[in-house]
Amino acid sequence: MPSRRDCLAWGLAAASGLAVKPARAADLVFRRSAHLPEPARRVVALEFLIAEMLASVGLPPVGMSDPRLYPGWIGVASDRLKGAADVGTRQQPSLEAIARLKPDLILGVSYRHAPLFDVFEGIAPTVLFDFAPEPPATRLDSAFALQTMIGGYVGHRAQAEQANAEVSAGIARDAARLVEAGRAGRRLVVLQELGGQDTYWVFTADSLSAGLAERLGLRFWPPDRSSEGVRPLTSEDLLALDDADVMLASMTGPAVPLDAKTRSAAWQRVPALRAGRVGLIERNIWNFGGPGSALRLSNRITETILRAPASG
Repeated sequence: MPSRRDCLAWGLAAASGLAVKPARAADLVFRRSAHLPEPARRVVALEFLIAEMLASVGLPPVGMSDPRLYPGWIGVASDRLKGAADVGTRQQPSLEAIARLKPDLILGVSYRHAPLFDVFEGIAPTVLFDFAPEPPATRLDSAFALQTMIGGYVGHRAQAEQANAEVSAGIARDAARLVEAGRAGRRLVVLQELGGQDTYWVFTADSLSAGLAERLGLRFWPPDRSSEGVRPLTSEDLLALDDADVMLASMTGPAVPLDAKTRSAAWQRVPALRAGRVGLIERNIWNFGGPGSALRLSNRITETILRAPASG
């Protein structure tokens, strides 16, 4: 266990912003049209985090992918997105629906939309983002940089910077609460359900969760990075972690409680579960989202740690 002095040092550094690493906005662009509107006014968002960011900076998209799924899986600023037209799924956007909206900018992501770039560009100027950060940055750093970039595209850079500042301040408040309660410096593990028993994604050291842990003054596990910010893990891998708080992100709705998800023999041997230090994160607190999602996740992690037993 870290000493209380270590805990206070980590937490105070995070709360004061010393843990922040810059992410270069230019590194986030996978491919873009040579000429973009200045500013864009009719934007189509082909990924949830892009729709979240546009809503957060004050210019909701005219069209977005999977709008009916957005409230249940991410939910940030859902009320501002009610007017966005449905342009198909994130995996298979409808070119006809996009064209009907007469957009002046299309925003997507490389891992889904790279093969369609030329087709999109035939409809409107297009930018595809690659969200993977370069070491030592995390996806939280990338989220702040990308929101600022998108704000610039739509003439709302000042609003984007203000939104980022409000999120940073909220995370700092959470860090200060952990310090005050003597909970800074704890080890944090964040899992995502995959649907199979005892098999999960664990968020790695370049993930949004890892960036949050750093700002919250927590020690993140595992320390390795991965191309997608996650790697496979089973509950057996948690048996050696006797000093961790584990957050399990749900795939199901609120009707399925934590104890129903941790009934296996392997889970019953996990030290964190036996000590009451496993918490459930609702599925619409999105670990692949933007700064708004990050603040909701910070609040949930903080509340869960503060409610858990202090010892261990």
